[in-house]
Amino acid sequence: MRRKSSAYQSFRHLLLHQQPQKFICDVCGRGFSRAYRLSEHVRSHTGERPYQCGVCNKRFTTHSVLWKHRKIHRTAPRPEDKDQPVSR
Repeated sequence: MRRKSSAYQSFRHLLLHQQPQKFICDVCGRGFSRAYRLSEHVRSHTGERPYQCGVCNKRFTTHSVLWKHRKIHRTAPRPEDKDQPVSR
């Protein structure tokens, strides 16, 4: 379970679970309260991975998963800095 830093944030999180699920997946029937969440979910059925790591070229279904992945490259140069030496 996630820890919330305040009672207000906890309240807002609980409201998410009470929202109507207007966006339904045609493949499996899972419901979502936001259209972008349905779009992300549909990729689990299609195999689409539009977000690519600029360092290792690995591909991901969501931007947030790509950001988490990029942590493994912290000591590596960013794609725009590939031609520059890495200072340690």
